[in-house]
Amino acid sequence: MNEDDEMDNFWTLDLLARKEIPVSGPLYVALYIQEDRRMVIGYIDCADNGGKLPRITRGGWDAAWLSQSMEISRVWTHKTWRGKGVGGAMLGFALRDIAAYTPSTHAMLVARAANAIRIYAKAGFVPVGRSYASDTCMMGIELRKDSAH
Repeated sequence: MNEDDEMDNFWTLDLLARKEIPVSGPLYVALYIQEDRRMVIGYIDCADNGGKLPRITRGGWDAAWLSQSMEISRVWTHKTWRGKGVGGAMLGFALRDIAAYTPSTHAMLVARAANAIRIYAKAGFVPVGRSYASDTCMMGIELRKDSAH
């Protein structure tokens, strides 16, 4: 199977067919609908177990914030749709939804590359610690409960 064949698997709504099992929190999916065909162009998978990532130096972030955080465990956008605002729109929607419908007061994630750190910083996440690997950064954001829809 070449890389293009493998990427075609991402166009299905069936996460199990892609050998992906959502974690214990919300799953947000961005769809592109063309006539009667629905294509997944991105998704965000969350886990309601914030503050439990191993091997992270927590820096100055308050332990209570970590325990009340929703963990954003996976963010994916199809390569055709990258750089077109899909990821930012998904992230904005997910953060508003988490703020409105969960008891979480913060969201956190681990960015594993410099470009990911820039993308999340643009969305309002701030570095809250580093792992032992220098290219991995734990980032967090306070959820704005008052402006959630």
